[in-house]
Parts: sequence; structure tokens; C-alpha cells
Amino acid sequence: MSAACGGGGSGGTTDPEVGSLQVAVSGLPAGTSASVLVSGPDNYSRLLTASTTISNLDPGAYTVTAANVQVGANTYAATPLSQTLQVTAGDAASASIGYAIVPGTLTITVTGLPAGTSAAITVTGPGGFSTNVTATTTLTALTPGTYTVAAAAVDVSGTTFTPAPASQNRTVSSTSPAAATVTYQPPAGAFNLSVGGWYVTQSAQNLTRSAPLLAGRGAFLRVFVVASATNTTTPDVRVRFYQGGVLVQTTTIPAPGTSVPVLVDEDPLTTSWNLALPSSLMQAGLGIIIDVDPDNLIAEFDEGDNSVSTGGSPFNLGVGVIPAFNVRFVPVIQSGLTGNISEGNVSQFLDLTMRIHPLPIPANATVRTTYAFGSTLQSNDANHAWTDLLSDMDALRVAEDPSWYYFGIAATSYGSGVAGYGYVPGKAAVGWDKMPSANEVVAHELGHNFSRFHAPCGGPDGVDPGYPYPDGTIGIYGYDIFGSVLRLPTMHDIMGYCSNVWISEYNYSAEYYYLSTSPSVVQASGARERSLVVWGRIENGEAVLEPAFESTTYPSLPQTGGRFTLRGEDAQGAEVLRLSFTPAVVPDARVPTELFAFAVPLRLIRGRQLDRLLLTGPGVRTERVSTGAARRAGAPGLTLEHRAPRATVRWDHRAYPLAVVRVAATGQILSLARGGRVEVPDAVGFDVTLSDGTQEVRRTIR
Repeated sequence: MSAACGGGGSGGTTDPEVGSLQVAVSGLPAGTSASVLVSGPDNYSRLLTASTTISNLDPGAYTVTAANVQVGANTYAATPLSQTLQVTAGDAASASIGYAIVPGTLTITVTGLPAGTSAAITVTGPGGFSTNVTATTTLTALTPGTYTVAAAAVDVSGTTFTPAPASQNRTVSSTSPAAATVTYQPPAGAFNLSVGGWYVTQSAQNLTRSAPLLAGRGAFLRVFVVASATNTTTPDVRVRFYQGGVLVQTTTIPAPGTSVPVLVDEDPLTTSWNLALPSSLMQAGLGIIIDVDPDNLIAEFDEGDNSVSTGGSPFNLGVGVIPAFNVRFVPVIQSGLTGNISEGNVSQFLDLTMRIHPLPIPANATVRTTYAFGSTLQSNDANHAWTDLLSDMDALRVAEDPSWYYFGIAATSYGSGVAGYGYVPGKAAVGWDKMPSANEVVAHELGHNFSRFHAPCGGPDGVDPGYPYPDGTIGIYGYDIFGSVLRLPTMHDIMGYCSNVWISEYNYSAEYYYLSTSPSVVQASGARERSLVVWGRIENGEAVLEPAFESTTYPSLPQTGGRFTLRGEDAQGAEVLRLSFTPAVVPDARVPTELFAFAVPLRLIRGRQLDRLLLTGPGVRTERVSTGAARRAGAPGLTLEHRAPRATVRWDHRAYPLAVVRVAATGQILSLARGGRVEVPDAVGFDVTLSDGTQEVRRTIR
């Protein structure tokens, strides 16, 4: 015979074919129901709320599972939570479940006492609990109930600190931690100085000192001394700098005013003790110790909070290293206009860049010879000429020196509209030459090169969703180490489209980590070698593969694989090269735009003839096939016409869609020209490389 599912009552076992199970429950308050589930053979299941004997059970294994019970604000935990017993015919099995209240915690926070001074606090509670607390601590394993936190006055060298409140009650429960704060206050007239905050800034910083510091760039130290009461004291601040643990400089900073502030205030500069730090001091391994009132000339109730150090040793400032900033500006000729940049005014274009971005000082900036561009730049970029110019500039960089930043500067016929584009990330950008706007354009586009998207101000596309200030302001106090000027939190970040700009700590720190750890390409060789430049773009979902050409340069290949693949094949369809990569984004472009340019060493192609380039990616497939002109080794229609100060080069662009025009004497590229005609600055002679898409012929014309 068998017992019905869920059946059975209390009482002993009488049937020799069945067994019983005794479940004993203890530890719960009177009147509180337990929660015990008994399950067994044939889907047997029964919920118990108190001690029970279940009879008429089929023999077999039974599991007794207990759940915790909530009683008001407290939890009673069951032990064990689960157990399995064997019920046999004619016998009684037994299980015991004990409930115990889950203990709670009480955190006591002590403030206001001088460093190293013990508080006098007694905590008492249920069951005769009593313990002394001398500092901030968390009491654990407490029986839930009401606890009294009683604090007594503390004497420090004749100064009595009074606790507030002197007594307070806190309810400890199982479900939520309890907390109490005791604040000790000195008597009226007692006085103390302390370091309320400090930081070293090189452009953007905050009181948590989250912005990193870099070697080779000057800096500015601010120490915020605060007093416990209004005063007329003027303490000195001594600052000691260490290199590798060795003292290298000691400077004493006199008080900036006639009193010490009672609160940290970053505005104006006169509320802090300040020191300009030269770039020669800012080197990796730099440490600092700061002492307020180092000669103890001012009586205080706590001398232990007057210093900044690491247990008496120098505090390491964590100065890091960023490679030298090498940038080559390229004057662009377009529509008869030449970008107005030269060795004489290049510093004007870089002024804001060097003030705000985390770059070693000085920059290594040069101005290249002019570059001829065949399209007309428009204010709304309806013809995508700005994008094309940016693509040319990156290909020019890759063909000459991929390790440098290339920045094309163009003159425009308009005064309002598109002013520049830059990659994110990358090492190429373009902008107009109109001052003072060009100063900000260069800083903005280089910010893109340094990995940053837009800040939310002025309605740009490509806004960084993580930018912390929704109005696009910098949100912190910046500092101009060139002009010794404080920059207010209400200024706008350079990566937005608003005026009155500086840089946020958010973007500054992100740029630092990018520049110190993330090169945009991997150089395949330490020396220049003959390489194939492959380049193109994806605009508004349409892919463009530019004609490939050769150049003697430092090879550069994608750093990592990506969602696009560029495959090169010979005339028989055999694979000659393959690159996997993710193109760089152009956030300022009027339509979604991504660009790429790489220099593939010819030795990787192993002397095979490239006949076809195929670009594939998400929703993209396009190719560039040789026209066959280069195999015929002809240069139809290649002519040169001199009309000083210009020379006009013409060729058959149907056979050769690209002409790379170089100065014969130097090999410097004057233009990556399309359309069969280009005007370039006159020279004694030109080397012209004509690309039929994948192969080329070279001619010198004079």
C-alpha cells in the first residue's frame, strides 16, 4: 500500500509497510511560522510551519528544505538549510532545524579629533553588550536591538574636545546596517591648520588629482590650506621634491593673503599656496612632501594634519612619459588660394593646442612645401572636397613618414562654414587658415586625432555619450601654464562647437592614456623601404578605393584586425596581399565617413604583379582594377607647361586615374592628382608617377 501525496498526519507508525518522519523546529519566536518543505518519492511534497511528525510515508529518500524567516526587521536563518533522510518501513526518521536570528552591524564614524588621538566612546546594547570605541570602526555580529552610543570629552594637550551628540540610540537589525557619527569639536577659540586639498595641474585637474601628469611639460602646484576658524595667520608652506628618493629641490611658499581660508576654494588663485614647476623638474619618479607651518610658529591643537606624504616618505606624483609631438603643417593650394602658414606663424596655429592638450613642450613643428589639391573647398562640403583633402593628407603622411602628424592648412573663399576635419583616432587633419579661429580648429581636430569625439555643445554629430557634463562645459578649474591664468568650470570643452574653450579633465585624461599607450599603426620596419600605398574611404555607405602607388617610406600596417578586409590579387586571381582593419572615423563630416591609408612593404608582395584590389566590409564591396596601361609602359598625353610661378601637368586620366607629382630634385610630393590636369608650384623638373589603379609607370619631365 502507499500513502496519498501530501497525506499523512501526526502519530506513530503502525503499518509495517510504511515509515514516518519527525521534523523538530526550534529557535523561532512564539507564534512565528517556520517554512520547511518536505519532498520525497512519487512527487511527495508538504510544507510545515512547526514541529510535526509525518506518518504513513512510503520508504525512500526525503529532502527537508528550510527557508529563512522574516520577523519584522529581522531575519531568522535556518540551520541546516537542506538535509536528506532515509525513511524505512516500520521505522521513524527524524530531522532537526534550528533557527537563529541573523546578526547586524553598527558603523561608528569619528571625526574632528587630531590625528592619532583616541576617542572615548562606549557602545551598549541587548544582553549586557558593552564595548569601547576609540576610532572609526564597524561592530559586527550584533544581536538586533537598540544600541546606545555614548561619547565622552577628550583632552589633547590641555585642549578639550567635546563630542556631538554626547549620546545617541541606533536600531540594529538583520536587514540593514546601522550607523552613527560622533563629531568632536574643540572649544571656542581653539585653532588648527590643515591641508584641505592640493594638486598639480598641467592644464586640467581636480581635487581628487585624477588627471595624470606627464614628463617634459611645466606644471602648477596649488596647496589649499584651511583653518578651523576665522583668523589673521599667514603660515608658510614648505614643498620638498624628490627624485628617486633623493631631495632635489626645497621651496618655501609665503602666504598669499592676510588670513587662511576656512574652506577650500579654487577661485581665485589667491586662495591657495602656489608654485610654478618647470618642465625640467617634471620627470618620471618625482615625489613630493608638503608641510604647512614647517617651523611650528603657529599654535595649533593638531600638528598631525599639516603634512602631505606617504607615511613620512615622498608622495609619488606618478609622472608618466608621452612621446615627442611631431607635427608637419602642409600649406594647401586649392582654387588658386594657398593656405597662409609658414615657419614665421606656425606657433599661432599651435598656440591653444600646446596650452590644453597633454603634450610635451615644445612641439616639434615644421612647415612642409605646398600641396596642390584639385577640388574646391565649399562651406557646406556638398562636394565632399574637405573629406577628399583629408584622405589626401593621410595618404601623403603614409607615403612620407607615418610617425608624424600631418595637418593641411587651406585658404577658403568663404568665412563661415566647414573649417576643418580630423580622424578619430589618427594622425591626419585639415583646417582653414583664418585666425583666430584656426587656432581653435587645429586644437579641435588634433583632439579628434588624440581619440576624442565631440562634447555636447553647439549641436555637433558624433557626441561622446560618456561626456560627464551635459552642457559641454569643462566642469573643473583649468589652468593655463603659459599665461598663468585660471580657467573656470563654465568654459566649454574644445571638443564641442561652442566658444570660450578649454579642456575638461575627462578629455585631457583620455588623451593622455591614448597618447601614452595606443599608437595608430605598427611600423613593420625600422627603416624606409619601397612600399605600396593603399588608401580609400567609406562615405555614406559608399566605398571608394583610390589608385595605389609606390613610395619609399616607413611601412605602416593595421595595428589590429577589424570589420573591413582589403585583398590584393594578381592577374590570375591569386592572393598577393590581405589586410584586416577598422577605418578611422571623421566625426565632423557632413555624412558618415571613414578613411584608411596603409603602406605595405613590397617585400611582402614578393615581386608579384598586383592587378586587382578588393575592399569588403559590412554592406560594402568595391574594387580597383588595373587599366592595363602600366603593363604597356606608356605615358600617353603626359605634358608639362610652365607659367611661373605655376606649372601645369597633364596626362590621360582614363588610362591613369592618379598622377603622383614630385619635385625631381627632392622627391617631395606636390600633389596626388586626379582628372588629367593639375597646377603645382614651378620647379626645375618633376618626377611623375602614373598609377593605372594597381600598377604604375614613372617619368621625369623638365
